Formats: sequence, structure tokens, C-alpha cells
Amino acid sequence: MSLVNAMLRILAVQALRGNTIAADGVTDSSIEALSSIMSDRQAPVILVRIDEAKYTGQNEGFFLTSGTVTFALDLIVASSVTYQTTDGQTVSQIE
Repeated sequence: MSLVNAMLRILAVQALRGNTIAADGVTDSSIEALSSIMSDRQAPVILVRIDEAKYTGQNEGFFLTSGTVTFALDLIVASSVTYQTTDGQTVSQIE
């Protein structure tokens, strides 16, 4: 994973957070699992990920000379549901 890719994802999250219907529910998909993000959330979530990255020239660290990055923004509209089973167990799941 390139440091540049990680920085681009972080910048995209910061740019989108608070400026979309997901409000503060914008996150880097490589950091948190969906179940932890959606635990008590009833609003949409946007996961930012890099679908494809191609670089030319020197490909180490910050020293990339040129390239193309394709972002993927996954908008998830789901809610966390908690219910009790017939044997008395409490179960939480995302629907």
C-alpha cells in the first residue's frame, strides 16, 4: 500500500465528512469494519476506498512522479437492529 494512497483516502474522508447526507458517517474503508461503524447509527454511511491506482516512474513513498487513482465511494444505507431470539439471546445485526 502506498503512502500516497493512504493520504488520498484520508483527504477524501476529510473533504466529504459533514458535506454529504452521511454527515459524520464518512470513513476510510481500510480502517474500520462496517459493523463497528453501524453499531447504533440510523443514517447513511460512506466508505472511501481506492479502487485502482497506477503510477509511473519511481514508485516509493512520496516520490511518485505521475499516476492515476480511481476512487470508489460506497454509500451504505442500513441500520443496526437488535432483537431477542426464542432462546433469550440478544442479537445485533445490520440490515
